[in-house]
Amino acid sequence: MNPTLAFVIAHFHEEGKVATDLFNLVQYLSKLTKKIVFVSTGITDTEIIRLSPFAKVIQRENIGYDFWSYKVGIDALGDKSKLKRLVLLNSSFITLNPHLLMSQFLASVGEPLVKGLTISNQHERHIQSYLVSFENNSLINSPAFIDWWAKMEPISDKYEVVSHYELGMSNWFAKHGIPLLAAYEPTYEDLLIAMARAIGNRQVLISDVKEKIIRLNLDLARELNPSHYLWDSIFNNFNILKIDLLKNNPTDQRLESLNKLDASMHALIKEAIG
Repeated sequence: MNPTLAFVIAHFHEEGKVATDLFNLVQYLSKLTKKIVFVSTGITDTEIIRLSPFAKVIQRENIGYDFWSYKVGIDALGDKSKLKRLVLLNSSFITLNPHLLMSQFLASVGEPLVKGLTISNQHERHIQSYLVSFENNSLINSPAFIDWWAKMEPISDKYEVVSHYELGMSNWFAKHGIPLLAAYEPTYEDLLIAMARAIGNRQVLISDVKEKIIRLNLDLARELNPSHYLWDSIFNNFNILKIDLLKNNPTDQRLESLNKLDASMHALIKEAIG
């Protein structure tokens, strides 16, 4: 057990259920630390009983989206003076191998920084908040960290949440001199693949091309959502899938390779996406 490690999990399900993949993840995390707070906006009593041996479960009013759940969970942790790492995650992704995910994501970095599984430059550079870690005791107990969460108010408009909190959190800590780091760093090949997919789906247009040789600025690929455009590379490294990708596939990704997964993984995916 690691007493310097804590997790806060933000959960939402229309029927108050906890998907098996998420339950398995909580069970795995409980082997790493006792400091786990599971905050839900509509969990059933049955699921609370099922989770209670592994986490402190809090049921709250459905306002403020995941960031308000994060705040509620952080407050519920109480004394954070000895924490060296605080991890926030939500129920927007499927975890098919908790050990692979956490062994990669929890790799030691030492210095004070904010680490996400992925960073996107869509709109502006920011950590994607479905999985993010605050690293180092000095950061967790810093005025920047304390003020960020203390000044937060519940916002129930999705686009305002993205602007104020998804983008705002990265801006806040960067302005306070805290580096932002991604556990998944795409290679140039990955960026080229992302760009090719966006061009192929007509979501990035190349107009007025008169030459046979086209130069592509791969920095433009960093503006694409990596959890969609590079979903397979992220899956190969961490065995996670975003639920929005599977249910809605808003960027028209080809997902046929998922058919090769074994039956147990298919069952977890089917349950998670309803």
